[in-house]
Amino acid sequence: QPAGALLKLAHAPQTVRLGPVQDATLYSESDNAFGAGPSLFAGDNSAGNHRRGLLRFDLSAIPAGVDVQSASLRMVLTQSQSGTHEVRLHRLLSSWGEGTSTSGGAGGSGAPPTAGSATWAHRAFTNVLWQVEGGDFEVAASVTNLVSATPGAFVWTSPGMMEDVEFWHANGFANAGWIVIGEEGVASSAKRFASREAPSAADRPELSVTYQAVPPPLSRRQQWERAHFLRGQFVDDLADLETDRAPNLLEYAFDQDPEAANVAGETLWVTGDVAHFLRDPRATDLTYRLETGSALDGLTTVLATSTGGAPATGATVLAETPSASRPGLIEVTVRIPGPDAAFVRVSVQRN
Repeated sequence: QPAGALLKLAHAPQTVRLGPVQDATLYSESDNAFGAGPSLFAGDNSAGNHRRGLLRFDLSAIPAGVDVQSASLRMVLTQSQSGTHEVRLHRLLSSWGEGTSTSGGAGGSGAPPTAGSATWAHRAFTNVLWQVEGGDFEVAASVTNLVSATPGAFVWTSPGMMEDVEFWHANGFANAGWIVIGEEGVASSAKRFASREAPSAADRPELSVTYQAVPPPLSRRQQWERAHFLRGQFVDDLADLETDRAPNLLEYAFDQDPEAANVAGETLWVTGDVAHFLRDPRATDLTYRLETGSALDGLTTVLATSTGGAPATGATVLAETPSASRPGLIEVTVRIPGPDAAFVRVSVQRN
C-alpha cells in the first residue's frame, strides 16, 4: 500500500538579538548624567534619592510585515545595596539624549551633564525639558521583575513588552525606549546594571525579539480553489467537471461550485435591449466581456470590464449594483446597442 505524509510548510520563527543604541541614568537630587558610563541604575540610594535608567533599541533589523511573537530584555546586575526589589520597565513617550557624561567610576552619583545628556530635568541638556521631571512615560508598567541582591543576569519578558516592540516596529518615530524604575520610596533599593559601555560585551543589555513572517493574503483565485479542490491540485481552466458547459474559468468568475450543475440564466439574462450579468470584483485577475451579434461566429465586444476589480464604465453601462441573489458579486446592467443582437454572451479572460 502507498504510504506517505502531508506536511504543512511554514516560515520558522526567527530571533534577533539587539544591543541598546542609547542608555543613561537620571539622578533625582541633581542634574548629573551618566550616558557614557559602564553602568545604569534603578531604585533609591541610601539617602532616598531616586535613580532611573533609560534604554533604547534600534529595531530596523526586524523585517517589515512580520508577526512579533515575544520580546525579552536581559540585563546583568553588577551590584545591589540590599535585598530583593521590584524593577519595572515603562514605555517612554519622549525622545532623549545620551550625552557623553562619565565619572570614571561606577557612576553612583553620575557626572556633570554634557550637551544632549538626559538628566532628571532635561531630556536633552541644556534646554530641552521633560514634560514631567524624571521622564515622560506610560503610567502602567510594561513588565515588572524581582531582582535580588545577587549579581547575575535577570530577564524581563511580558505581553506588554511585546506590544511595545510591535508599536515601535510599526511607528519608528515613536521609539523612545524604556525607562527602568526600581522600588522607589525604599532606601537602599538601588540596583546597578551593566550598560552598553560595560567592558565585557557579555554583560551588556540585550533585547531578544522573536518574530515570524506573515504569509501574504490568499488571492481570490486561491480562495476559490481551496474551497473546491485539494490543496496543491492542478486546476485546469478549461476542464468541465460536471459537464454543464461551464469550464472552471467561468465557475471561478461567477464564484460557482465546479462540481454542481449551474442554474440557467443565473449569471447572464436579457430583458429587451438590456443585458444583466454578474462579475466578481474580488477576482482582480479577470476581464469580463459582454459580446453581442447576429451570429455566434461574429460577436463583437460591447463592454470589457476594467482589470483589478474596478467598476465597469462606458456609455452602455446603466448600473452596477450588489447582486441580490449572490452575495459578493456585482450585477452589471448594460444597454445592448443596435437591433441585431440575436446572441448575447459573457466571456472571461485571465489577465
